[in-house]
Amino acid sequence: MALEIKMPTVGLMMETGLVAAWYKNEGDKVEKGEVIAEMETEKMSSPIEAAGSGVLLKIIAPVGTELPPGGFMGYIGEPGEEIAVSVVQDEAQKGAVDLQQDRQMESVNFIRISPLAKKIAKENNLDYSRVTGSGPMGRIVAKDIRETVANRKTCVVPVTMPIPGIEDSYLPYGGIRKSIGENMLNSWLTAPRVTHFASVDSTEMKRVRNQFNLGVENHDKASVIGFLVKIVARAIEGYPVVNASLEGTQIHRHGAINIGVAVAVERGLLVPVVKNANKKSLLEISREIRDLSGRAKNNQLAPEEMQGGTFTVSSLGAYDSVEYFTPIINQPESAILGIGRMMDTPVAINGEVVIRPMLPLSLVFDHRVIDGAPAAEFLRLVMDVIENPMKFLL
Repeated sequence: MALEIKMPTVGLMMETGLVAAWYKNEGDKVEKGEVIAEMETEKMSSPIEAAGSGVLLKIIAPVGTELPPGGFMGYIGEPGEEIAVSVVQDEAQKGAVDLQQDRQMESVNFIRISPLAKKIAKENNLDYSRVTGSGPMGRIVAKDIRETVANRKTCVVPVTMPIPGIEDSYLPYGGIRKSIGENMLNSWLTAPRVTHFASVDSTEMKRVRNQFNLGVENHDKASVIGFLVKIVARAIEGYPVVNASLEGTQIHRHGAINIGVAVAVERGLLVPVVKNANKKSLLEISREIRDLSGRAKNNQLAPEEMQGGTFTVSSLGAYDSVEYFTPIINQPESAILGIGRMMDTPVAINGEVVIRPMLPLSLVFDHRVIDGAPAAEFLRLVMDVIENPMKFLL
């Protein structure tokens, strides 16, 4: 008897799942436990394994289809086996099949590659579509690219080679992408935003961080974002007004200081949360951010690790392109701090022009909850801690 392939349940709060990819076509042989498809929820993606061996008899839900937990996706059985798909199921899926069958073929064959591996490939003008990945579900990881570059076993082509033509393509607006869009739209329409911009001398922060990292193993080094999360948590202790949410007719000032850290992943943006950041050491925070970010990029975060945030930090400094920007508040929080690229800049100190590493800051806040003056005072405290980390953090 044919085995039903169903949309799995991921997390207690899951309402629907998006069919993100099929790795098998109808008629393909499958083995029990083999990854045959991938699904996405609002928070994460997850592989779908075959419940038994045989062939993929029928795909009911093509890429881009949203289904509730337990919704039918397809069938596995013996070659030539007849399956009885109910009229209700068939009609329920027919519209999605007709609408998206032709539009999603490009998504079915997307290349799974880590951001670091992609970066290394581009730096070496390597066509990574020809590389066989050794990571989970065939994901190409940095090791695969480095070995390929060293051995030159694949065809190398210039990354900037002319594209013969660009055709229209369609991608599903669902899962993580849809969740991000709806959350951002809700925040944009809900909160009257004000942004304070400032530039701060980070000389001492760099010096203290370098001193802290002397002789420390890479996995224990204090990261810049770790330093800034610790600084923000310390500043919130002095100005808890920014650590608040508007809940109906009440402003809830949170007792816990839980800092969300925005992490860019292949299909969008995730915000894992460092709980009780003000009570953790710089080393603990750096380790936790490194762990959360790594698992976010590998779709391994649990839903509860992205919940409970009271303030968010979003850094684009690593891209070395953005100075000031206006990040969107992560509802139901009331403030978010954007961090741009650190740049050596001529500044006037005691009547002399000197070169200092200046760090751009963008504090966006909900004016329903936070007024401009306390927001400015909070930002000034953040700047003071960056300029004098030994005084405030130790």
